[in-house]
Amino acid sequence: MSQVPQTPPKVFISYSWSNQDHINWVINLAKRLRSDFVEVIIDKWHLKEGHDKYHFMEQMVNDPTIFRVLMILDQQYAEKANERRGGAGTETQIISAEIYNKIRQEKFIPIIAQRDDEGNPFIPTYLKTIIYRDLSSDETFEDEYDEILRNIFQQPTYVMPQLGKPPAHLFEELPNDFRTSAILRKIDTVTSKNPSMLGVLTRDFLEELYSLLSNSGIIEKPSKIYMELGKQLYDNIQVCLPLRDDYIKLVDYISKSPVAIDFDIIAGFFEKLTLLKDSQDGCGSSFAEAFSNFVFMYQELFLYTVAIALKNENYILLGDLFHSKYFFQDKYEREAQPQPFTELNRPISAFDAYIRKTFNSNFISPRAEIIIRRLHPNVSRVTLVTADLLCHYIASLSGHHWFPWTYIYLERSRIALFDRLISKRYFDKVKPVFNVSTIDELKAKLSELSSRPSEQRSYGYSGAWNSVVPLTRLINVEGIAKER
Repeated sequence: MSQVPQTPPKVFISYSWSNQDHINWVINLAKRLRSDFVEVIIDKWHLKEGHDKYHFMEQMVNDPTIFRVLMILDQQYAEKANERRGGAGTETQIISAEIYNKIRQEKFIPIIAQRDDEGNPFIPTYLKTIIYRDLSSDETFEDEYDEILRNIFQQPTYVMPQLGKPPAHLFEELPNDFRTSAILRKIDTVTSKNPSMLGVLTRDFLEELYSLLSNSGIIEKPSKIYMELGKQLYDNIQVCLPLRDDYIKLVDYISKSPVAIDFDIIAGFFEKLTLLKDSQDGCGSSFAEAFSNFVFMYQELFLYTVAIALKNENYILLGDLFHSKYFFQDKYEREAQPQPFTELNRPISAFDAYIRKTFNSNFISPRAEIIIRRLHPNVSRVTLVTADLLCHYIASLSGHHWFPWTYIYLERSRIALFDRLISKRYFDKVKPVFNVSTIDELKAKLSELSSRPSEQRSYGYSGAWNSVVPLTRLINVEGIAKER
């Protein structure tokens, strides 16, 4: 907040003695300015007998203590200024173009006091291009007067913000491989004007991301399988972190967009990613784990897709992720069978062994530890772990299995999405997550789940301080949609 001035700003009013009504109008303006803490210099108050009014006027215009000169423009003022009339004994005080051009122009505020029969303001020729304020209309007088005050007190309506920093991406030398960042910038620019382009650009982005991952994820065959391989796997997922972050930005666009894209574009991306886990020809089965960096990456990408859809409350996207069937591909081009999303969750032995040794710690889950250490700044730990648990619970409803590797990093077992099912309005929003249309359908699924032996006990890591609570203990079946 600006400080209230202790000394009033000083202004000089220049005007024409056109008639008594106009003089009274100018005096009333001067009185109002004084009531608003403006020191007004005007001939009727300050010009005494024996003074030369033209000398007085020039003295006021050139006086450095005069902050603004208010030029009250009516027909007579404009005409005399244009005709260069006036002299000793006349009633007007005209600021000539010569005087005006000698002084910094922002010192002058032209003020329209009169318009002609066609509504055009009376303005001297030398002021035609100058921005003015208009007090000639009763309808806009108050707004215009306020703008004059703002000018005098240097408190403009529109304040220029501080100069920011140069956009870093314009000066970065991005690797040629990382075209994903360029496509993201195109998405940001194009979709704001044409949201329907998001689908096409998403397809381009995912094709580029697949190509980059497949080329950057090649692991050399190590002599000592576990330690050397584990190091290569870890180093590789770290190198690919910018690609993961670009993908997260893309999902954020998708999940917030008012235009839904074809989910097959996303599904096709994950289906193709599983090709990368297959060992290369000639490597042999003993080297199969050399491609488990891809297992880590596509599981992490899926987990963040769920987390961001959850964060942005895009429950339709969550439903598509959980309940679509995926035709995962392999290098042998065998006929793909429809499979659930849980196929994206697989163990990584060499990776885990290396992490335990490198960090000199008995992590309960090395994979979970790395996922949390790589946490994206725009996704909270709670959101990411909740997404992992949601994958587990939705899979269990369909008779499938997703082990929530990160569950140990959630301090409480409650999940807001389940707790809020007590609201019918909320149930109607989130029912795509459960792949149901009615309350009774969800109740039937939960009833069938509760009859399974696995639902009678908690499970998780051996020796962990907490465990994964069964879903039927988290959802009050009888309370679903009981409230508004």
